[in-house]
Amino acid sequence: MIDRRLITMDRHAVAQALHTKREMVSTYRAWAKPQNLLEGSAVDDDMYTVVDALANGDLGRGVLARTIPEVSAGAWRLLSCQVTEVRKQRRKRIAFCLISYQNRADRRVKTTEIVAKFYGSDRGSKALGALQQLWEIGFRPPARYCVPRPYGYLPEQGALLQANAPGATWASFLRGDERTLAAVSAQAGAWLVQLQRSPVSAETKSWIGDVDSAQRFAQELASSFPEHVSRLEPVAERLIQALRAEGIPLLPSHGDYHPKNVFLTPRLTTVIDFDTVGLRVAAFDVGYAIGQLLIMSYFQIGDFAPGARAGLAFWRRYQVGGPAAWTRVAAQVARTFLQSLHYELCTLRNNRVELLDLWLDLIEEWLHSDGPTTLERLHINSCRCP
Repeated sequence: MIDRRLITMDRHAVAQALHTKREMVSTYRAWAKPQNLLEGSAVDDDMYTVVDALANGDLGRGVLARTIPEVSAGAWRLLSCQVTEVRKQRRKRIAFCLISYQNRADRRVKTTEIVAKFYGSDRGSKALGALQQLWEIGFRPPARYCVPRPYGYLPEQGALLQANAPGATWASFLRGDERTLAAVSAQAGAWLVQLQRSPVSAETKSWIGDVDSAQRFAQELASSFPEHVSRLEPVAERLIQALRAEGIPLLPSHGDYHPKNVFLTPRLTTVIDFDTVGLRVAAFDVGYAIGQLLIMSYFQIGDFAPGARAGLAFWRRYQVGGPAAWTRVAAQVARTFLQSLHYELCTLRNNRVELLDLWLDLIEEWLHSDGPTTLERLHINSCRCP
């Protein structure tokens, strides 16, 4: 059951923001013909087969009947399925579809949006299992803290079908007013507390993995930028010591709890993308969310201040019922900045070498942080892009 004590939000602020962000809420509603969406796209054969199946007649009905219980049971009579958009997201392809159906119980014609995620591996089955668990224990409407409804999984194509998440992303509010940003950030904090209190079974993700990845990031950065070795090595060593968590209990963890995976309406908070779900230390998701808020704020706006404001509101709401200690959260924020630095310079190789000193300064500051005054400082004395 959802803990009603976590329900605190400013409905008016969120509603007002969503009214002005209709273009963000409607991101997935780019009506277009399927052939135009796929024409000229680098879509693999398995994905093309399923997208084509979803958009075409009896074959589409067969695919949906395998994944949507109401269709297979005959409660819904499918009338149409339109593929409205296809996206590429790292190693995934995502198809957004609008299906029209007749409810046999009352004969009314209705529409609903579904999302088909193509993984190219079997990671989708793990995400489906997490979604099903959370849906069953109460992360579904009319509760305030939700996940998208899981429909099913096609193992041959590695395709997960689920409902579309309503609302605008947490990240989109970074450009909005402070009151609204605080309200939605508090919602995100409350959702995470609810997850960590939930009886979810998942794969154990030890802190040792955090240490290993931090070591790898530092080594590859040092190899690529030897002139920074004298600074990278001691920072990495301090971070590794701070990440050690012997005896700390492991709790349900999203694993990728960043502002683009949290969708908000005046009433609902819905979190997507459970590809990396597991049992981790409580601070992992908290620190990662705060780190990503700051990083996205800097990259998208050129200013840490909105991310710092969001991080403060998120932390203040989280600490009401969340078990993570600040010092461990701060270590995870530092880890997130190191991960970001490695991604920008070693994975993307975008030559943003100005980030080396700035990100390392922030890592050091977070490793010495003993409270949210670190966020308050970034809020007041924000650093702007050149």
